[in-house]
Amino acid sequence: MRLTSLLLSGLVLISAPTVARSQDGRDPVRTELMAVDMFLARTGGMASTIVGTAFYVLSLPFTMPSGDSERVADRFIHEPLRFTFDRPLGRRLRVYERYLEPPPGN
Repeated sequence: MRLTSLLLSGLVLISAPTVARSQDGRDPVRTELMAVDMFLARTGGMASTIVGTAFYVLSLPFTMPSGDSERVADRFIHEPLRFTFDRPLGRRLRVYERYLEPPPGN
């Protein structure tokens, strides 16, 4: 029952034809893009943070002697964390936006 209601909620979010305005009122963010961000991009960002943390720990024996561990931590841990938690919902997802744009001439 829970799975059915979760799937239905996801379908409603994805198929909603409304357009949400950003807080500053400049450019609209489509609801579909927000749903893609919430279900795919944020989940992927969290997974890449976990995998990046594992890679960082594995790379420590090589990066500590060279003094490069801060740069590696920024690339493997901090960037995925910022992507996952430090941006507004539906922003900076250029990869997905082109698939959600209507074809030219419509």
